[in-house]
Amino acid sequence: MKTNFIFVGMLPNYISQVAEIVANKLDMFMINFEDMIQEEIGTATTLNNMLNSTDGQEKLLNIEKKVTKKIVDFENSIVCISINAMVEEDNLKKILQNANAVYLQISPHFFEKRSKETGDFFEAEISDLTFGEKDKKWVDTSKIVLDCCKLKVKKAAKKLTKLCTQYLQENNKEEA
Repeated sequence: MKTNFIFVGMLPNYISQVAEIVANKLDMFMINFEDMIQEEIGTATTLNNMLNSTDGQEKLLNIEKKVTKKIVDFENSIVCISINAMVEEDNLKKILQNANAVYLQISPHFFEKRSKETGDFFEAEISDLTFGEKDKKWVDTSKIVLDCCKLKVKKAAKKLTKLCTQYLQENNKEEA
């Protein structure tokens, strides 16, 4: 049975804050995918500098593969990934083979509002079409979808703790 969760959403800081609370409540380990990528890149190099270099994209994909290999070996973990993270499809599939997707859903209107509240970067150029495509993909992919438009971090964490616990209990019954 998959005992890992992957928390996905548009607001990286919000996702991390919620995941940290849920992980503590469920006695799980919390992993931030983008932080692991940055750790592999090194503090002297920013992601943008790497991408602007001649072979930056290739280097990033290699780092992503390395981080993905580490993540898929973890057990009893919550992995946080922003929808906007540059996750290659094959790497994402590997992560999802070992984790249950949890989508922290938010509308474009609340995305803009929340990004200002949480300190997340707000990409003014994001189109409703792009937002809608990403939203649909994760609604279809996720085992748990929580509408977080009006939920502060603690309330979202409380609801997700309950939903993740229920999900694990139901899947334990099915395997027995």
